[in-house]
Amino acid sequence: MTLDLPTGLPALWADVRQFAAGVKLARPAAGWLSLVPVALTLLHWWAGRRGRTALDRLGRPAALFALVVRPRRSPRLVAVARFLLWTLLVVAAAGPRWGDGAADGVAVGRDVVLLLDLSRSMTADDAGGRARWQAAAAGAGDLVGELRRGGNRAAVVVFAAKPATLVPLTTDADHLTAVLRELDGDQPPPAVRPDPDAPSGTRIGAALVAAVAAHDPRFPGAQDIVLFSDGDDPADDREWAAGVTAARAAGIPVQVVGIGDPARPTPLVRDGKPVAFENAAVTTRLHEEVLTAVAAEGRGGYLPARQAAVPPAGAFFREMTTGPTRELADDARPQPRDRSAWFFAAGLLLLLVSWWREP
Repeated sequence: MTLDLPTGLPALWADVRQFAAGVKLARPAAGWLSLVPVALTLLHWWAGRRGRTALDRLGRPAALFALVVRPRRSPRLVAVARFLLWTLLVVAAAGPRWGDGAADGVAVGRDVVLLLDLSRSMTADDAGGRARWQAAAAGAGDLVGELRRGGNRAAVVVFAAKPATLVPLTTDADHLTAVLRELDGDQPPPAVRPDPDAPSGTRIGAALVAAVAAHDPRFPGAQDIVLFSDGDDPADDREWAAGVTAARAAGIPVQVVGIGDPARPTPLVRDGKPVAFENAAVTTRLHEEVLTAVAAEGRGGYLPARQAAVPPAGAFFREMTTGPTRELADDARPQPRDRSAWFFAAGLLLLLVSWWREP
């Protein structure tokens, strides 16, 4: 088997494109400085035109030619050097970086545990034509998209009768997004289902305790829990209070997203048939009184997404970013090395050339 590898100019062009793809700019906004020579050129042209107009008023150009002292033009080498000098300074100001640095970078951001309710009531389809658990996963994915900026980390914990951690804290937003897309609230993980000899229910308190445990104890004050739920717990025993107490003791605010219809009960359907208990249809609704209490006692906020197909959970991100952040070095990738000094040095060399060749 032979490989047809490009040679000659195609190979060189491929190498150049590959290298250019690896170059990062720390300050890309500095590229606007490249427009300064254009503006100066236009200004010089406008000033020269005004000067010629003023000379025309004094007399015929041929008669005035001997009276006008014209400075000698700069050599072409000086003009090229000045153009390249400004180009190099613009590139240096943009902060070009490539290659791995000698030391690890520092990831600056917050840690967020996404807590998703996968209990049976979350299968109700009163969230914009989709099931509540689907809206919860979509809202969590929206929040992951916001957390992708910077060095924020996120974890995914799901729960029903019991909690289970699907993804520990990570900066890998692509992995988080893939896990959220693969969630199936109709067939939740066996780890969250009730034990045969244990009562069923939506154990929000146990889930909050698991979310606290999923956090990194090294960074108190830079942590959040975002709970996606309908607050519908058949046990109705305030079991959630123990979890709120654990979150408050750890100093972690609990942000809550409420999903479902709070006014009209929705019948539960399983395999195309209504779910019944003691010959009565089982219905569910959004229990905002429970979720607002969790948010208030958990020192967080409550977002009434209700029947939105995609809860705007990104609003919590803007609120969370106003808090303190943590600096983490052992979870950050090595940062590209700053090469600005190379361009500044080349610019200084061209400056010396333009001075030396100046007439």
